[in-house]
Amino acid sequence: MSNFPRILAIDPGASCGYAYIDIPQPLPKALKAQVETAGLWDLSNKRFEDDGMRYLRLEKHLVDVNPDMIMFEQVKFRHKSRQAEAVYHSIVNTIQMFCKKNNIACTGVDTSAVKTRAVGKGGGKGTKKPNITDAANAFFGTDFSLSEKQGNTDHNIADAMWILQCGIEEWGPVLRPREQWPTSTDSTYFPSEVGMRVEGKHLIIFDCEFDNNSEEAAGELCRFASDGDVNMDTKLAFAQQLVKLVNGKKKRSKK
Repeated sequence: MSNFPRILAIDPGASCGYAYIDIPQPLPKALKAQVETAGLWDLSNKRFEDDGMRYLRLEKHLVDVNPDMIMFEQVKFRHKSRQAEAVYHSIVNTIQMFCKKNNIACTGVDTSAVKTRAVGKGGGKGTKKPNITDAANAFFGTDFSLSEKQGNTDHNIADAMWILQCGIEEWGPVLRPREQWPTSTDSTYFPSEVGMRVEGKHLIIFDCEFDNNSEEAAGELCRFASDGDVNMDTKLAFAQQLVKLVNGKKKRSKK
C-alpha cells in the first residue's frame, strides 16, 4: 500500500458508487480520479439477511480500502421512497461512526457542489444524471452508459468520481496520513498558541509551535475558503475571535 494519504469518495445507496485515490505529495497538477480504482459496492440485502448485514458489508469495504479521508454525497432533496431515504441515512451514519472510531477525516459534499464541478452549475436543465455521466466520460476518459433505464448504475460510479475530484482539488494539497493527526476527541492535544494567515483564497489557522516545521502544512489546524454562502469578512472576524479565544484560554490556564 502507498504511504501517501488516501481519499475515498462514496455515492451512498444500495448500489453504492465508490472511488479512491492516493494523493502524492507534493500534489501533481491536474490529478484526476481514476476509473481503475472506482466501481460499485452491492449493499442490497441478500436472502435471509437482516438490514444490519448491509452496513456490516459496507464497513468491511471501508476496512479493505483503509482511507485517511472519506467524502460522501450530502443529499438534501427528498428521496424517491422512504426506504431509499432510510438506506441513505443509515449508510451515512455507518460511514461517520467508522470514521470516528478509526480517526479518519470525514465530510459531506453537497449535491449542488458535485454538479457544479461536473457541468458548471448546481441545478436545473443540463444537470441530470446523463449530463453528469457524459461530463465524466469527457473529463475522466470513461465510457459510462448515459441511459437512465432501471438497472444502469454507471451514473453512481460517475458521481463518486466527481465527489473524489472535489476532494482532490480542495483537500489534496493539505491532506496527511491520519497517523499525523491528533489521535481522537479524547486526546489531550491543545495548541499552546495559534496564529492566522491568508493564502490566496484561503484563511488558515495554524499551531505556532509546528508552523516552522519543514514539512508543508504541518502546523495547519483548519482553513476557510473564500467561496460559499458566508463572505470572507465574516469568516475573518470569526477566525480572529477564535484565535483570541484559544490563546486567551491558554493564558488563563497558566495563572
